[in-house]
Amino acid sequence: MRLNYPVIDLHTHLRNNITGHTKFAKQSGIDIVVYMANCQPPLDNLNIIKKSLAIKRHCRAFPVSAITKDLADQVLVDIDQIRPYVVGFSDDGKYLEDLDLLEVVLEKDVLILAHCSPDYEISVKNPERETENIEKYLRVF
Repeated sequence: MRLNYPVIDLHTHLRNNITGHTKFAKQSGIDIVVYMANCQPPLDNLNIIKKSLAIKRHCRAFPVSAITKDLADQVLVDIDQIRPYVVGFSDDGKYLEDLDLLEVVLEKDVLILAHCSPDYEISVKNPERETENIEKYLRVF
């Protein structure tokens, strides 16, 4: 017996071309994509997320909401309102410095996709710094 499992890309950047990129994904044999919040505008409120969900797609595509408005690490998005429409929350590409915000999000019992490299080190491979940041996050978890 041969089992068929879907091919899932758990971290995609569809940006503002959901239709085109899901077409490429399907042509490449990918069945499901999970797309990050760092679009223009960011996926940080229900209206924008619903608009994103209404766009034609060629494979199954699930959004991830930002954790903070404008991915700015300052004000939380409305997690309770958004959670039914997304698979998780992430300020993708940004390290969430405010661990108090992270703690509030964790109390909501939602999936968090953490980005553990500070913005200013994104192009520098610094495993020690990333490990330190992971340890900070784990203390909150």
